[in-house]
Amino acid sequence: MKYIISESLDTANLLVYKIEQHLHLSEHSEYIYTMPQQIESADHPDNGKYIVKIITDGKLKCDDIFPSQDLVDYDSTWFAEPDMAPENIIDIEE
Repeated sequence: MKYIISESLDTANLLVYKIEQHLHLSEHSEYIYTMPQQIESADHPDNGKYIVKIITDGKLKCDDIFPSQDLVDYDSTWFAEPDMAPENIIDIEE
């Protein structure tokens, strides 16, 4: 899994929309690909920006629609609380 950092919630939502269009997810579907999350660590240089989860394998793979230089690995300093670690985030598939 990778992430894209965006400057605003509007831009992050546009990224999610682009992913959902690429994956042919219906706007009327009961599932969503992901929801942007705001970086909340006051000490992080990207504090206040938004991350969008980018799945890199399986049925929801979409990393190929973004430039590789825009994709970043998870940064444990984005959030003050440990429950935001990737292993604690539930993916909805299918």
